[in-house]
Amino acid sequence: MLTNAYIDGTNLYYGALRGTPHKWLDLRRMLELVFPNDEIRAIHYFTSVVRSVPTDPSAPSRQQAYIRALRTVPGLTVHLGVIRGRGSPREKMTDVALATRLIADASQRRFEQAIVVSNDADFVPAILSAKNEFEAVVAVLNPVLRGRTQSDLESAATYVRRLRRRHVAASQLPSLLHDAMGAIAKPADW
Repeated sequence: MLTNAYIDGTNLYYGALRGTPHKWLDLRRMLELVFPNDEIRAIHYFTSVVRSVPTDPSAPSRQQAYIRALRTVPGLTVHLGVIRGRGSPREKMTDVALATRLIADASQRRFEQAIVVSNDADFVPAILSAKNEFEAVVAVLNPVLRGRTQSDLESAATYVRRLRRRHVAASQLPSLLHDAMGAIAKPADW
């Protein structure tokens, strides 16, 4: 099936990548491994720009390198939100942007199947809208390696698949990439 993917980058990071050596993830390769019989046409990756904190001052530069690397992947678009607030900063505009893009693409029949990569039940209304109003097939790829898929999300989706460690390990970008600005190197501590 012609497939578009909508990736909740924060949920993917905390569910499958944090604390692993596999953060230099090739999202297209990952999707092709999990959905081998489908044609991945467009990938929409939603994340927020991280801020430097005293415990991790190089986080923004690592993220910038990764975003540059992702932009070399054919058919992949990066959508950036922001992180706001003090004390407990909150990601802003990414979930709504993902839901809006999913519904807009469903309404324009831009896919035969959508994949939502998240375990966030906040996407249930958008998934149900795409399914019920536009008769879209909407799969959920749960990126949480440990734990269950949110039951509301599981009920809303046409079907659910789980991301596995083997998919992540086998889906790494080359350590060195190039774009119009020059070389992009995988961060040393990744």
